[in-house]
Amino acid sequence: MVLSTILLDKIQTTVSTGNFVKHLFHELVKHMGEENLSYYVKDPSLKDAFEGIFFGNNQKPSNFSVDLFSSIGLDGLIYTFQNSLTL
Repeated sequence: MVLSTILLDKIQTTVSTGNFVKHLFHELVKHMGEENLSYYVKDPSLKDAFEGIFFGNNQKPSNFSVDLFSSIGLDGLIYTFQNSLTL
């Protein structure tokens, strides 16, 4: 539920929020591994938790999210989430 409060978009996201999300996901990967994190990102029951992180206010990945996750080497999570919605 905590993740569902995060909304990443160009207008509302501050530098501090971006840094928090970067550190949060680095820690998740460090402790869970990228494969396990991808598993949870694909989990349909957690869709609402990740939707604001990957899509912001839109139905398509926001450029801000793509840039943020690309900069930390986790851009695959965006595409994993997006592809899980089409299943």
